[in-house]
Amino acid sequence: MALQAVILAGGQGSRLRPCTDARPKCLVEVRGVPIVRHQVEWLTSSGVDHVVVAAGHRGTDVARYVASLRLRARVDVLVEPRPLGRGGALSHAARCLPRPAEPWIATYGDIWTWFPLPEMAVHHRLHGRTVTMAVTRSPYSRHAVEYGSTGQVTRLGTGHWANAGVYIFAPRLAKMLPTLGDHNQTLTHLATTGDIMGYPINSPWWAINTPADLARINAELREPSTSERS
Repeated sequence: MALQAVILAGGQGSRLRPCTDARPKCLVEVRGVPIVRHQVEWLTSSGVDHVVVAAGHRGTDVARYVASLRLRARVDVLVEPRPLGRGGALSHAARCLPRPAEPWIATYGDIWTWFPLPEMAVHHRLHGRTVTMAVTRSPYSRHAVEYGSTGQVTRLGTGHWANAGVYIFAPRLAKMLPTLGDHNQTLTHLATTGDIMGYPINSPWWAINTPADLARINAELREPSTSERS
């Protein structure tokens, strides 16, 4: 079954300066590979046939870079007309997906990971929640969640697990998102009603928010990059 996905790549990356002084955050390189290229290659290797990159700050730079790549799937760059926030960006991008009646993957544009997305998609279908959230025990995430024996994410902002910034959304989520602002209020509500299923991952995972994060991942990534493997 083909999958569809959104990459949230609209932030200014102010905490990652000076690396983002001359480029958008998603074009910052990890071992010579821009983050967005790594994400697109990961998604397409997992069966995603259509990716929408929700760009904002320096969005034309993102569009120009993506257009220069030879890719195995269709990748559209959607530049926000104005800053929409993560919720608004997701809502805007969801309207551009080719199959609105099917689930869709979403990932933050500063995540570097590689785990089997088809297995997460099966998990999503089996449990039928509005949201399936990848969760990790990585110390590099700043977004704690409560996830336990029920398999559900029951609370955001506290807990021994962390939101890995990779989701699968049921089609109905698009109507729950704000057109402007963050998506956190929507997720908080869904967590309290038992409508977020957790999906634990054990694969390497990093969030790249600061120059220290970038230095750490470059030091820890000893294996060849995805680009070098392909």
